[in-house]
Amino acid sequence: MAMAQLIRLGCQNLVNAYINGRNRDEIISSMKKLYSRKYIAQYIDDNETLRNFNGGVFNEKIASYKKLNEEFMALTKQEVYLRVAATLPDIATEASKSSALGILQHAIKSGGRGVSLRTLFSNIPDLITRLCPCVLMSPISVAQYLDPESDLKFDTVIFDEASQLPTCKAVGVLARGKNAIIVGDPNQMPPTSFFSSQNVEEENYEIDDLESILDDCLALSMPQTHLLWHYRSRHESLITFSNKCFYENKLFTLPSVNDREAKVNLVKVNGIFDRGRTRTNRAEAEAVVEEIVKRSQSNQSVGVVTFNISQQNLIDDLLAEKCKNNPELENWAYNSEEPLFIKNLENVQGDERDVILFSVGYGQDETGKTYMNFGPLSSDGGWRRLNVAVTRSRTEMMVFSSLEPEQIKISDDTLQSFNQSVSSR
Repeated sequence: MAMAQLIRLGCQNLVNAYINGRNRDEIISSMKKLYSRKYIAQYIDDNETLRNFNGGVFNEKIASYKKLNEEFMALTKQEVYLRVAATLPDIATEASKSSALGILQHAIKSGGRGVSLRTLFSNIPDLITRLCPCVLMSPISVAQYLDPESDLKFDTVIFDEASQLPTCKAVGVLARGKNAIIVGDPNQMPPTSFFSSQNVEEENYEIDDLESILDDCLALSMPQTHLLWHYRSRHESLITFSNKCFYENKLFTLPSVNDREAKVNLVKVNGIFDRGRTRTNRAEAEAVVEEIVKRSQSNQSVGVVTFNISQQNLIDDLLAEKCKNNPELENWAYNSEEPLFIKNLENVQGDERDVILFSVGYGQDETGKTYMNFGPLSSDGGWRRLNVAVTRSRTEMMVFSSLEPEQIKISDDTLQSFNQSVSSR
């Protein structure tokens, strides 16, 4: 009776599985598969968009869009080139000895003898902007080569990674432009302060510079535009932690077809942190290098991030030893389109790779004791370093650690310091 009813409901495969003596788990699996197929078919029939969807047409639209986008990019490059070329001076008519072009040609032919770049730029400012409408320079290069009293002024000055640029180094560049665009992320690394004084004059605190030009601009409530699309992570699990902890879930992310599969994985290592001498974890370093060797057989680019510089140097040395006897590994690591990098928390900002291998390093020492000192991560603003480190990968991140979660003891002082750091954001 029950089998007849199941057949009327279209469950012939379930009845067949029972008749053929399949075990309970197989029958349950058949039932789930049948139910899912029926439910999906009914849902598609009831939804006009899904009912009219055609995979072939959809893929054709994607291919057409990619082709048009590539053509548009090529045309845009050509248009920029033609616009610049249209403003270039005519050598035949403008190259008199006293003209700007003549001065430049004379400097080139003489190898720059008798005239500095700073003087040359001051003497021919209009020609410089015609030849090079877009100039890429560091703040120190601007100070060296561009006289603020000359007529050489740019329409727009753009700062990238402004969170790492002290205000004192930015004002000189601002003086050479009519407008400015300050680009940066206040949740990422501040300028390195290893050699700067930490003294603050209380009576002058209102006019003291903040950590960066970005912080000063934010304090002045200058007009802001937020970029909310996160382009790098091709799987949502790679940005979920930072999006939740540092960006208040405001970042728009693109859903992944395999979103149930995490692309952030923990690799447990039975290592010892040599706290008193080398400040390294050799077992972790060896595990990371072995993974690098394994990844060298793929088409993916790889980057390594460590908590401290000692662990970075150890991994670098171990990899160099491997490369001595493996030319293919050496060529892949250092000569590929995106070479392997091995960096620590302090200098990894701005980098990205397909796969990031993260070595924590810290953990129990040889006596079995775990100290709650995690280097730069424990210092003020350590959360910024963590945010930078865990957002470098495009497709996958592997965390190598000898430290168990229960080994981390959070004291009242640590919790208070963390809360103050977070509230200061």
